[in-house]
Amino acid sequence: MNDPETVLREYATEDRFLARRLTTWAELQGPLVEDATVDAVAEGGRARVLDVGCGTGDFSERLRRELAVELVALDLSSRMVDLARARGLPAMTGDVQALPFADDAFGCVLANRVLYHVPDLHQGLAEIARVLRPGGRFVAVTYGREHLRELWDLV
Repeated sequence: MNDPETVLREYATEDRFLARRLTTWAELQGPLVEDATVDAVAEGGRARVLDVGCGTGDFSERLRRELAVELVALDLSSRMVDLARARGLPAMTGDVQALPFADDAFGCVLANRVLYHVPDLHQGLAEIARVLRPGGRFVAVTYGREHLRELWDLV
């Protein structure tokens, strides 16, 4: 799932939105991941938030509504960006491996179920670190405890 052509095809329209299909395989353990994610972002204070891989913008919209944070949504798929903009979100097309933002531009970066799509995870994480201000918060949501184990090893 980290082949750029596959990702573009799967997320080109909302009816093929792969994340919806993948969530049907999820096993529920502990608190709802969405609630825990809101709490994790909230712990960063009222920092400016970048949501990389925002998808339809439904979760970005929740964050902005519940936390009253300044939020920028970014996705590789232009269709997902259109759907996020339809929710009134500032959204743009972009690649986490080459973020179009200045250094230290955000107090929080959220990667919600998206890092497994990144072909060069080291580059994507380096870009996230670059745009995250010193002392900022990085919140990564994955599909399970051992998913992206190499990310935990890096952190």
